[in-house]
Amino acid sequence: MPHETVLPGLFPGTGEPIFTQPCCKIQFLVDAGIAPRQTASEYLPELAKLGILKGERRGREGIHQHPALLKLLAAWLPILLFRHACGTG
Repeated sequence: MPHETVLPGLFPGTGEPIFTQPCCKIQFLVDAGIAPRQTASEYLPELAKLGILKGERRGREGIHQHPALLKLLAAWLPILLFRHACGTG
């Protein structure tokens, strides 16, 4: 199901940093010109409520991790490292 269906009104392009990076924070969306700070600060916690992201505080700012993407990357990392060490990747 596309993220636009899950969270209607999500700014076009918001999925880029949220669904392609293992972690996201409000400033990433602001710097990419996707959403103003206030809007980004509402969307990321909403995605955490839906279970898509997992939010946590790190100092003064919040970091939102994408658990499914982190799990996928963790599964592929040993394979990629092996292929690189063998010169096949």
